Amino acid sequence: MTQWIITSSVLIVIIAVLRFVLRGKISLKLQYALWGLVLIRLLLPFSVFESPASVLNLLQKREETVDLPAIYEPYEPENVTPVTPVTPAFPDEDIFILDDNIEHIEPETNITVDDEGFVTEPEIRVISAKDIIIPIWIGGIAVFVAVFAVSNIRFSKKLKNTREYLSGTKAWLPVYKSSAVKTPCLFGAIKPAIYVTEEVLKDEKTICHVLEHETTHYRHADNIWSVLRCFCLALHWYNPLVWVAA
Repeated sequence: MTQWIITSSVLIVIIAVLRFVLRGKISLKLQYALWGLVLIRLLLPFSVFESPASVLNLLQKREETVDLPAIYEPYEPENVTPVTPVTPAFPDEDIFILDDNIEHIEPETNITVDDEGFVTEPEIRVISAKDIIIPIWIGGIAVFVAVFAVSNIRFSKKLKNTREYLSGTKAWLPVYKSSAVKTPCLFGAIKPAIYVTEEVLKDEKTICHVLEHETTHYRHADNIWSVLRCFCLALHWYNPLVWVAA
């Protein structure tokens, strides 16, 4: 996950800098392609290909190596008196000591005694940072997905309750007049439609420009980009660079 965060963040910074430096000099298609790379990286938690000059490799520290001598000479002690092995007092019996007062041990020590009378040490589970971060991250994803879903569902219902179909337009998509929108917009991922305001309909030239503008959004698949952008924000809700990119 660390690699996912670092590489996507660096990619966002690089493309943002390129857009600023080359503004007005690169085509809109190329800008879509560049942000498409960011989109793919944000949605895929793994690298499509590995490069020896990747950002993560540059950030990693080199492993330290230790030079060992090529020839090892065994150590031979001098004038060492041999030690006579000690025979146990009870060679044929298992020896253990059970304190008669073991039941009086304080509960805070978490010491238990097995069926044979041996004192056993409690198992200690160390909680790592990953055990804390992952649930928080998943919880954040659930919250943002719910917020985006509820917001779009409510807006969709509001449009359907206030819209009025406009016939006779030359647009590729259905066109509706709605009081729920303040400015014309394209809405809908599966069945997209164009929604306009009452003010736009007062001028025939204005409505032609508006319909052409929103149709261009449809040709660029901006309604699909909007859905994918929401997924990226939900997955990377903790990263301010992703919000800036969106």
